[in-house]
Amino acid sequence: MISKLAKSIAHFFVVQNITEESKEVIYAYGMELLISDVLNTIIVLLIALFSHTLPAVVVFIAVFMGLRQFVGGFHANSHLSCMFTLVMVMMVFSYGICNVSGHITPIFSISFIMIALPIILCIAPVPHPNKPMSEELKQ
Repeated sequence: MISKLAKSIAHFFVVQNITEESKEVIYAYGMELLISDVLNTIIVLLIALFSHTLPAVVVFIAVFMGLRQFVGGFHANSHLSCMFTLVMVMMVFSYGICNVSGHITPIFSISFIMIALPIILCIAPVPHPNKPMSEELKQ
Protein backbone atom coordinates (compact mmCIF):
# COMPACT_ATOMS: atom_id res chain seq x y z
CA MET A 1 0.00 0.00 0.00
CA ILE A 2 2.72 2.49 0.98
CA SER A 3 4.85 1.55 -2.01
CA LYS A 4 1.92 1.94 -4.41
CA LEU A 5 1.02 5.35 -2.96
CA ALA A 6 4.65 6.49 -3.16
CA LYS A 7 4.91 5.40 -6.80
CA SER A 8 1.69 7.27 -7.60
CA ILE A 9 3.01 10.46 -6.00
CA ALA A 10 6.33 10.15 -7.83
CA HIS A 11 4.50 9.60 -11.12
CA PHE A 12 2.37 12.66 -10.38
CA PHE A 13 5.59 14.67 -9.95
CA VAL A 14 6.76 13.49 -13.38
CA VAL A 15 3.42 14.29 -15.04
CA GLN A 16 3.44 17.77 -13.46
CA ASN A 17 7.05 18.33 -14.63
CA ILE A 18 8.26 18.70 -11.05
CA THR A 19 10.98 16.15 -11.73
CA GLU A 20 12.43 14.22 -14.64
CA GLU A 21 11.16 10.76 -15.56
CA SER A 22 14.64 9.34 -15.02
CA LYS A 23 14.41 10.30 -11.33
CA GLU A 24 10.94 8.85 -10.75
CA VAL A 25 12.27 5.74 -8.98
CA ILE A 26 14.36 7.87 -6.64
CA TYR A 27 11.39 10.06 -5.77
CA ALA A 28 9.20 6.99 -5.25
CA TYR A 29 11.73 5.55 -2.80
CA GLY A 30 12.00 8.86 -0.92
CA MET A 31 8.21 9.17 -0.77
CA GLU A 32 7.95 5.61 0.53
CA LEU A 33 10.32 6.41 3.38
CA LEU A 34 8.57 9.69 4.12
CA ILE A 35 5.09 8.12 4.19
CA SER A 36 6.34 5.30 6.39
CA ASP A 37 7.98 7.73 8.84
CA VAL A 38 4.86 9.92 9.00
CA LEU A 39 2.62 6.91 9.66
CA ASN A 40 4.99 5.59 12.34
CA THR A 41 5.06 9.01 14.01
CA ILE A 42 1.25 9.25 14.00
CA ILE A 43 0.95 5.74 15.45
CA VAL A 44 3.47 6.48 18.21
CA LEU A 45 1.76 9.75 19.10
CA LEU A 46 -1.66 8.07 19.19
CA ILE A 47 -0.37 5.35 21.52
CA ALA A 48 1.20 8.03 23.73
CA LEU A 49 -2.00 10.09 23.81
CA PHE A 50 -4.25 7.11 24.58
CA SER A 51 -1.92 5.83 27.29
CA HIS A 52 -1.32 9.34 28.73
CA THR A 53 2.44 8.88 28.41
CA LEU A 54 3.27 11.61 25.87
CA PRO A 55 6.25 13.19 27.70
CA ALA A 56 7.87 9.82 28.39
CA VAL A 57 7.25 8.61 24.84
CA VAL A 58 8.76 11.80 23.36
CA VAL A 59 11.93 11.26 25.43
CA PHE A 60 11.98 7.54 24.56
CA ILE A 61 11.62 8.19 20.82
CA ALA A 62 14.28 10.93 20.86
CA VAL A 63 16.77 8.60 22.55
CA PHE A 64 15.71 5.66 20.36
CA MET A 65 16.10 7.65 17.13
CA GLY A 66 19.51 8.95 18.19
CA LEU A 67 20.64 5.47 19.11
CA ARG A 68 19.38 3.97 15.85
CA GLN A 69 21.13 6.71 13.86
CA PHE A 70 24.53 5.68 15.20
CA VAL A 71 24.29 1.97 15.98
CA GLY A 72 21.88 0.62 13.35
CA GLY A 73 19.53 -2.11 14.41
CA PHE A 74 16.71 -4.36 13.34
CA HIS A 75 15.40 -3.87 9.80
CA ALA A 76 12.00 -5.36 9.07
CA ASN A 77 11.21 -6.96 5.73
CA SER A 78 8.19 -4.73 5.10
CA HIS A 79 6.68 -1.47 6.28
CA LEU A 80 3.83 -3.39 7.90
CA SER A 81 6.17 -5.55 9.99
CA CYS A 82 8.18 -2.43 10.91
CA MET A 83 5.00 -0.71 12.10
CA PHE A 84 3.93 -3.82 13.99
CA THR A 85 7.30 -4.02 15.75
CA LEU A 86 7.16 -0.32 16.61
CA VAL A 87 3.61 -0.67 17.97
CA MET A 88 4.64 -3.62 20.15
CA VAL A 89 7.68 -1.78 21.53
CA MET A 90 5.65 1.35 22.23
CA MET A 91 2.83 -0.58 23.90
CA VAL A 92 5.26 -2.44 26.16
CA PHE A 93 7.01 0.84 26.99
CA SER A 94 3.71 2.64 27.68
CA TYR A 95 2.45 -0.26 29.77
CA GLY A 96 5.63 -0.17 31.81
CA ILE A 97 5.40 3.58 32.33
CA CYS A 98 1.75 3.30 33.44
CA ASN A 99 2.18 0.28 35.70
CA VAL A 100 5.59 0.55 37.34
CA SER A 101 5.49 2.22 40.73
CA GLY A 102 7.33 5.55 40.95
CA HIS A 103 9.90 4.43 43.53
CA ILE A 104 10.79 1.32 41.50
CA THR A 105 11.31 3.23 38.24
CA PRO A 106 14.98 4.14 38.92
CA ILE A 107 15.75 0.51 39.72
CA PHE A 108 14.17 -0.66 36.45
CA SER A 109 15.90 2.11 34.49
CA ILE A 110 19.34 1.31 35.87
CA SER A 111 18.76 -2.43 35.40
CA PHE A 112 17.77 -1.99 31.74
CA ILE A 113 20.75 0.29 31.11
CA MET A 114 23.11 -2.26 32.67
CA ILE A 115 21.66 -4.98 30.43
CA ALA A 116 21.41 -2.90 27.25
CA LEU A 117 24.70 -1.01 27.32
CA PRO A 118 27.02 -4.05 27.12
CA ILE A 119 24.88 -5.53 24.33
CA ILE A 120 24.98 -2.26 22.38
CA LEU A 121 28.73 -1.89 22.87
CA CYS A 122 29.35 -5.50 21.73
CA ILE A 123 27.21 -5.60 18.59
CA ALA A 124 26.97 -1.98 17.46
CA PRO A 125 27.04 -0.77 14.81
CA VAL A 126 24.73 -3.17 13.00
CA PRO A 127 25.25 -2.78 9.24
CA HIS A 128 22.48 -3.31 6.71
CA PRO A 129 22.91 -4.47 3.09
CA ASN A 130 21.28 -1.23 1.88
CA LYS A 131 23.50 0.92 4.10
CA PRO A 132 27.08 -0.37 3.93
CA MET A 133 29.64 0.88 6.44
CA SER A 134 33.32 1.51 6.05
CA GLU A 135 35.68 0.34 8.79
CA GLU A 136 36.38 3.98 9.64
CA LEU A 137 32.68 4.66 10.14
CA LYS A 138 32.30 1.53 12.30
CA GLN A 139 35.03 2.83 14.62
